[in-house]
Amino acid sequence: MSLLRKRKTDSGSKHIMNVPMLDLRRYVPDALKNIETLNAAIVVLPKEENRELMVAYGSIPRKNVASEIYVENDSEIKFCNGFSEIDCAVCDENTVYFINGFAVIKNAAERTISVVFNGSIICENGAKINLIFCNGEAKYVDFKIKSVKHFSKNLTVDKDFIENIEDGTVVSCGNILTLPLDVTPDLLKSKKIYFFAGNTIKCAKRALGTVQTMSFAKDYKTLI
Repeated sequence: MSLLRKRKTDSGSKHIMNVPMLDLRRYVPDALKNIETLNAAIVVLPKEENRELMVAYGSIPRKNVASEIYVENDSEIKFCNGFSEIDCAVCDENTVYFINGFAVIKNAAERTISVVFNGSIICENGAKINLIFCNGEAKYVDFKIKSVKHFSKNLTVDKDFIENIEDGTVVSCGNILTLPLDVTPDLLKSKKIYFFAGNTIKCAKRALGTVQTMSFAKDYKTLI
């Protein structure tokens, strides 16, 4: 699927405007000659030397290009928007993952994964990640990720939930994650779990320090 939004002028010239990513690896130099303006957050260029293409690209006026990245011509680009769970045990090493949002990456210690991300990723310590470009944060857990429990909106994780959840689980939600007052530091320390919230995590004041060591959120608030 093409991400190009082209606008032609009367003279036949083109303006490529406001696109998140523009992949130029398979373009021929002549195709770039009539482009008068290029406005893209990320431009993908061939890793293999292509002097003519680079000269043609260099002549285009560019606006708001945050990054130019170089990717091999035979690599596939896969887009992951919103929430994604990526299992490297079954992924192709010849794929570059463009993550826009939040992703949990499993089994990356066994197989290298190439990543471009805007947002947040969670993976295991020792993960083999070829980080091509990042705008956000990567968090590493000290256990093997076995499962992921994701909820699109708000989530309350109570004592029973934590006691019965499998060790090695990442628990995430898109907005506010609440740990009620009966969730104690000792209970949290007894489990190998990690929490992620798109906005806020709420918990008891006595548990805040422990929660912060095993979670990621934009903000933390304590319950009365």
